[in-house]
Amino acid sequence: MNGDKKMNETINTILNRRSTRKFQQIQIKDEELDAILNAGKYAPTAFSQQSWHFTVVQNKELLKK
Repeated sequence: MNGDKKMNETINTILNRRSTRKFQQIQIKDEELDAILNAGKYAPTAFSQQSWHFTVVQNKELLKK
């Protein structure tokens, strides 16, 4: 029964996903960034053989370029 609940949450998340094209001008907190990067490290890969590389850009001038 618990597996069904998780599956329904996953399906609901996929079906309700939206693309964001308008962003706020504030940066996220370091703790939030760490949580996102940590979650990304645990994302599945094909046969667990792909290494991860994340690039975080927080410099506003660099982002404008």
